[in-house]
Amino acid sequence: MRTLRDRLMRLAQPEAGLSIVEVLVAVMVFMIVSVGIAYGTIASLRLSRDAQSREVATNLAATEIDVVRQIGDPLAVVDASSTASVDGISYTVARTAKWVDSAGNASSCGVGGAPLKYKAVNVTVSWSGQLAGNLSISSDTILAPESRLNDPDAGTLLVRVVGADGLPRSGVAVSASPTSGGAAVSLPATDAQGCSFAFQVVPGTYTVGVSRGGYISDKQQSAPTVSSVVTAGTSTSQSFQYDQAGTFALSYQVAGSTGSLRLPSDLDLSFLNSYGVYVRSGGSPSSVSLHPYPSGYSVVAGAYAAPTDSSAGCVAPDPGSWPAGTVGGTAYAAGERQPAQAAAPGGSASVTVPMGGLVVGSANGYQFRATVVAPPSGTGDPGCATTKTYTFDMLTDDGTATLALPYGSWKIEARKFSPYWWGGGSWSSWGKPSGGLVSGTLSSLGQLLGTSGGSDLIVTLDPRKPSS
Repeated sequence: MRTLRDRLMRLAQPEAGLSIVEVLVAVMVFMIVSVGIAYGTIASLRLSRDAQSREVATNLAATEIDVVRQIGDPLAVVDASSTASVDGISYTVARTAKWVDSAGNASSCGVGGAPLKYKAVNVTVSWSGQLAGNLSISSDTILAPESRLNDPDAGTLLVRVVGADGLPRSGVAVSASPTSGGAAVSLPATDAQGCSFAFQVVPGTYTVGVSRGGYISDKQQSAPTVSSVVTAGTSTSQSFQYDQAGTFALSYQVAGSTGSLRLPSDLDLSFLNSYGVYVRSGGSPSSVSLHPYPSGYSVVAGAYAAPTDSSAGCVAPDPGSWPAGTVGGTAYAAGERQPAQAAAPGGSASVTVPMGGLVVGSANGYQFRATVVAPPSGTGDPGCATTKTYTFDMLTDDGTATLALPYGSWKIEARKFSPYWWGGGSWSSWGKPSGGLVSGTLSSLGQLLGTSGGSDLIVTLDPRKPSS
């Protein structure tokens, strides 16, 4: 039986401490509360700082609007952007200016039809560290011309110039010459928005053009022009895609050629891209200047023409137009067009021009020409419905040479120059080359194909290669 003393001693012992689980729970609760307090404090500071930034942005927008109003002349107010740093925060001030016509249409240079009334200006200010979802500060104003822009008895001429990237090009000279009626008119160079204006223009027909050194249009013209009719009480708008030209260095290649490469003196070159085909005639330049389309160009030797509902076109020069097929018991893969190459405005690019070849030898004093013919049966030639003849300059040595030609089927002819001992000479008639002059054909990818029949020598130059 326990004594009273034992009971008192047991009651005097200290109670057991907290368990480890209880300690961990307490720490976690403390951390959650601390994080919440810290997040709330940071959010409060960010909101306060953003509110201050919005106040600064509002003042910057108001200042920019005041600057615009001080300029006064709507023609002098164009798109602009600037930056400012206040208390370590970077602010971007963006100004956009658009003409508004009497029909309510708004655009950078105006649109054809209704007369221009005023210019609407918007100023937007954004800043670094701007809270997600918070709108930038925006302010608007309008500028009306001090004097009347439009005359009910005259018209307005609007010209806009953009580059290959669709952005405006400034500093481009603009001209307008009357061709029927009208009167002399002067237009300024394009402004920062690529715009040029002529007001109170005498009604009539005008030739409107743009020009700038080193620039070229999307139609590959260095000084493009259009015909424009100006009528009383309306606006006439003209647009040009015009940019600094890209330079394309051309390398003509015939795979398998071992002799000197000869090109036709009147060769056509086709530049293909997603916007169409540009055919350049008159020789084989080492480089060309072209509009700098971002998608670039694939270059094809010959005058390529896509088929239409009313025309079969001329597709044989394009390697990509040759389908897979079997010729002479050998299966050939489909032809492949060269990949497009692009040159930036003012930049350059190198382009390979693949061609087929006709091997000739011991042809000193001979001149050759090739004429497009219908594809011989079984060759797989997709054909060319256009009549075309290419001529080579006279050969002046007896070595082996390769006459480079566009892909397709050709009738080959030759003639010989016979000199007189006292000077000058005469040409024989064009006809089928005599034996030994033509020793074979080459294609860009190494296939040998050639057929001759009757009184003509017919060759098919094929870009395909045997399928593996």
